[in-house]
Amino acid sequence: MQKLMVAAFAATAALLLSQPARSAATVAHLVPRAEGWLVKSYGEIDVPAPPKNVAAELRELEVIVAKRTPEDVARFHWWAAGGPVYRWNEIILDELLDNFVTLPLAARHLALFHAAVDDAVAVSWYRRKSASRPPLVAADPSVKTPIRAAAGSSFPSDYAAAATAAAEVLGYIFPARASVFAAMAEEAMQARLLAGVEYPSDVVAGRAIGQSIAALAIARGKSDQSEAKWTGSVPEGPGRWKAANPIAPLAGTWKPWVLARADEFRPSPPPAFDSDQVKAALAELKAFQRTPKSNHRAIYWEVYGGGTKRPA
Repeated sequence: MQKLMVAAFAATAALLLSQPARSAATVAHLVPRAEGWLVKSYGEIDVPAPPKNVAAELRELEVIVAKRTPEDVARFHWWAAGGPVYRWNEIILDELLDNFVTLPLAARHLALFHAAVDDAVAVSWYRRKSASRPPLVAADPSVKTPIRAAAGSSFPSDYAAAATAAAEVLGYIFPARASVFAAMAEEAMQARLLAGVEYPSDVVAGRAIGQSIAALAIARGKSDQSEAKWTGSVPEGPGRWKAANPIAPLAGTWKPWVLARADEFRPSPPPAFDSDQVKAALAELKAFQRTPKSNHRAIYWEVYGGGTKRPA
């Protein structure tokens, strides 16, 4: 069972992380939702205006960049791959696998995590529209970067916002590893400065956004009822499932993100186990002629959920 669960999570990770990159034209037309998952308006997160005199920051950045090593450049490229949240997606999926978090709770963790990083990046983009200072590449072309710097403003840093929000929410979910995630976030943010692609104040502002969003996410997590302890008993009787360890029996009581209530679209109860309808379905199942090919297809859809190339 554990191997199947691990394989299922691995396939989910592959599906989420192997989507084709969007073209620059497509990205240019992406617009954040009018309302966030954790904030009603992206403007409700206060971000101080960027310093108008960038000379001091440029001098500070020049000192940082001068200490850059090939290893720093490699780490920058690693963190920059796929945008602000790509690596953090990998990290949370690895943590879920390593800690063997069961699927109902894993879905809850992923929803909380992604709501936080989504809002953190969206707030950064919203605030960036009103940032008035010139991009770093225009302010000081002498600052050499490992990649072509973006033409627009880098204030506030969406990478810093995502890293901070991700690390703090991960620290809430896996408290024993909180210091590890915090160190990862620091490395991710420092990489932006070592690469010379963001001002120090970009990172400071992004960090503040991430902290504000993470606080909202953690407060939401503590009140979503997922920590409630089940004290009931498994009903007994003919046709009823029976075991000693039901997985997340209270998951249906957890606070949903989109539904008005957890049972909003719940179907009607299944037919009785001893009904003619169930007997006919069972007879059809028993009569099915299994083959190696049909077994392969069944395992593919059960374990991988269609996350890889469809079998012949």
